[in-house]
Amino acid sequence: SLYPAGVRFNMRSDLHEKDDCYCLSVELPGIRKEDIEVSIENDNVTISATKNECCEDIVTKKGSSSSQVSTDNNWYHFRERQYGRFQRTFKLPSNADVNKAVAKNENGTLLLQFPKIVGSSTH
Repeated sequence: SLYPAGVRFNMRSDLHEKDDCYCLSVELPGIRKEDIEVSIENDNVTISATKNECCEDIVTKKGSSSSQVSTDNNWYHFRERQYGRFQRTFKLPSNADVNKAVAKNENGTLLLQFPKIVGSSTH
């Protein structure tokens, strides 16, 4: 494989609490806004994203004993950037109002804000 052992796409994220809401920030560098999906079921928020290759027509070099990959006339000797479909589910506190979520995508970071349900506890 051209990818180093253990390398996989990781949606680095933070969930922090304010007095009136929860804020979930998820890093999605290089992924276009239209390639991001957010679905909510109960207290679970699932983020799915697709990161497409930036080069087209990738073929494996024939007859090579190493795992070199070619795009046009360029040969990769290793690849650390990940492509494909990725998904991660986050469990929110039970007093997060998922029906009033607000989302924006800013500089490669998806920002989701969930107001707290008034009069309910954190757990």
